[in-house]
Amino acid sequence: MKLRYAVYFLILFIIFLIQSAWIARLLQWGSQPAIYLIFLLWLGYQEGRQPTQIIGFLSGFFLDLLMGLPIGISSFVLTLFGFLAGTAKGRFIYDNLFYPMVLAFLSVIYKYLLYHVLFFIFQLEQRNNIIFSGHLVLELFFTSLVAPIIFILATSIKNRFVKSYGGFQGG
Repeated sequence: MKLRYAVYFLILFIIFLIQSAWIARLLQWGSQPAIYLIFLLWLGYQEGRQPTQIIGFLSGFFLDLLMGLPIGISSFVLTLFGFLAGTAKGRFIYDNLFYPMVLAFLSVIYKYLLYHVLFFIFQLEQRNNIIFSGHLVLELFFTSLVAPIIFILATSIKNRFVKSYGGFQGG
């Protein structure tokens, strides 16, 4: 695996830690932005399908361990998400505001629907039916609001540390 993919996974690991430790304490309404989905969206647009699928699978495995879900559920969801996000590479030009907000909104709906279908197929117990609650609306709002910020930050980090041939400076 190339160095930049390991760094992308490390960034996702840090995002999971920030989201589960700090953002969960700040926003105590039970909903928080899905920052990892936003980063995977950005990564799919930058790197394409295969790297985003690999990083989506690894981060899904880590998310299963972190959330106490059956191993493989989040891996499947984020691998498929990585494939779909990776199809955007080179297809169109995005702006820094509208594109991230709309795709983040759609990605949260995708996440909830696919989890709901998988929980139904495998007859797994759901803690609560979150699709029909206010938590989904809050997460849609927070994720759409944070998406442009994450896209701008990720792009500036990549522009600062990645050379044109794809390698990290100093590494």
